[in-house]
Amino acid sequence: MRETGEIVLYAPYSANQAKIESIVNSKIDWIEKHSKITNERISLLPTLQEGSKIYIAGKVYLIGYSDNNRVFLGKDGETLFLPKDNLKAGLTAFIKAIFLPYVSKKTQYFASKFAFNYKEIKVKKLKRVWGSCSVNNLITYSLALALVPEDLCDYVVLHELCHTVQKNHQKGFYGLLKLVLPNYKEKQKKLKEFSAYCQFLGG
Repeated sequence: MRETGEIVLYAPYSANQAKIESIVNSKIDWIEKHSKITNERISLLPTLQEGSKIYIAGKVYLIGYSDNNRVFLGKDGETLFLPKDNLKAGLTAFIKAIFLPYVSKKTQYFASKFAFNYKEIKVKKLKRVWGSCSVNNLITYSLALALVPEDLCDYVVLHELCHTVQKNHQKGFYGLLKLVLPNYKEKQKKLKEFSAYCQFLGG
């Protein structure tokens, strides 16, 4: 089950049609359950329809269409004009422009508050994760993180900052994460509802 809702079945060349159908039928309850979950997550994706609203990095914008290839804010500072023939590329370009300073400020704030040290921050398309921290404490955030509620963005920032101290997901890591964010499990669970966003911008 992919984040797009597509169901993919891999089978060896030696498997016949009857065997494949038997396996699928034996997993039908699992398929239906996870198909429902995936479709619910997909329903949270921005529609990018003209006149719709979209949350980006702490602010809600009204979507407008531009006839040329430009991406720009209207005079009201609240209408985001995207090229109508390339909406997602326009959205991605806008996020690239504003998200790095936004998430850098958050990272700096939490690093100072909890005495974490990191080397550098980058933002890029990541299809399957919200962020990563290298062995040298280079933190990379997914561009899709700009689209999730602010408290969940904060959770990812703290998660990656904890990796500057604990490089794995063992007991020590979660102990540290709980220390800086006592309700991290609630945020972790909620963030899963937005997992389709990574695929949305990561393609």
